[in-house]
Amino acid sequence: MTPAGPASSQHAVVDPHGTADDPGAARGGHRQPGPTPRLRPVAALADLDRVGRIAVLRALPGVGDMICAVPALRTLRRRYPDARIGLVGLWSSRWMLDAYPHYVDELLPIDGLPMLCPPPADLEGAMAALAEARRQRFDLAIQLHGDGSISNLVTAMLGARTCLVHHLPGSPAPEGAIAVRYPDRGHEVARLLELADHVGMPGEARLEPPHPAARAAGAAMVEELALPPAGFAVVHPGASTSARRWSVAGFATVARWLLDRGLAVVATGTDDERDVVDELRRRVPAVADLCGRTGVNDLAGVLAAARLVVSNDTGVAHLAAAVRAPSVVTFLGDDLGRWAPLDSVRHRVVPLAHLPEGEPGGDARGATDPPAQPAGGLLRAELAAVVDAVAEQLHRFPRDRA
Repeated sequence: MTPAGPASSQHAVVDPHGTADDPGAARGGHRQPGPTPRLRPVAALADLDRVGRIAVLRALPGVGDMICAVPALRTLRRRYPDARIGLVGLWSSRWMLDAYPHYVDELLPIDGLPMLCPPPADLEGAMAALAEARRQRFDLAIQLHGDGSISNLVTAMLGARTCLVHHLPGSPAPEGAIAVRYPDRGHEVARLLELADHVGMPGEARLEPPHPAARAAGAAMVEELALPPAGFAVVHPGASTSARRWSVAGFATVARWLLDRGLAVVATGTDDERDVVDELRRRVPAVADLCGRTGVNDLAGVLAAARLVVSNDTGVAHLAAAVRAPSVVTFLGDDLGRWAPLDSVRHRVVPLAHLPEGEPGGDARGATDPPAQPAGGLLRAELAAVVDAVAEQLHRFPRDRA
């Protein structure tokens, strides 16, 4: 999503050089050397009763990555209602401050940290950010970034009195940390909750919409649209990687089908997805264009008013689940159990069998099988499956849905 605008002033983004601004708002590969650490039994949680400042490490770039962490953040807030919770993450996640002000009090950006954060690398800036974090003297640092192979070292560098981390078997965790074996299966929400539950407060795997005030601008955009009585559907043909994009031709066919049944169709996307949205609108000019006009929270306001959302497996699918907008998700990935919406009734997933339109052969990890364009019969079968799912969702969730 396009970065959101400035966040409310009660939050702080901690500058790597020690100043605070009003915000608008990889997982590792190698194992750390050293002796086997002394891992404290999970039952020995005395240090978790005296917590006033919490650091949460999750420096992932995806909107969906951050939304999946909200149930764990909610668990922390319920356990420590008066604690100050700082998100140690990326500058691009500053929208979380407005979206979930009741769970996140500040953002501590560590952009540029090699091997953990997306490029470009900025080791000097990242180390300055970690030094600033250590000056805050956190009582608890919880590692929600991944399996711990790199992120546990970063968690230890935050200097908290107690660390709560996932770790891989045979991979050392920080000395004295409360360490829980990283689950190798299950939904991302459940994996994160499995760790957060160890603070002594059971959580629930329920996504949560951004705060109403954060969604207000998006709701106002909807008010400006000339909508028919049947309402409107959102079509999101882009994705953060081309390996997860269904064909534009397929989305165009779905858009025509929706228009023929009296719904307005609105296309959304980031600035980087402009070419994909332009191609969709070239094929179907009647589609309204909100590409590049919405930050994450604005988009949540648009989705919340939609009768249906049709998207690839990308951040929009998670955002639609968070605001409970009925959806159909085209899924080209190979980890459906980890990333598909948990509510399989309100959110229909259509697994697709072929490679994305125009992609070279192979999967996202670099195999090189013959490409690319699906055979006509296969594309027709996929279109039928997606359109059937769209029709079912419109019937199941009528215009006057709660």
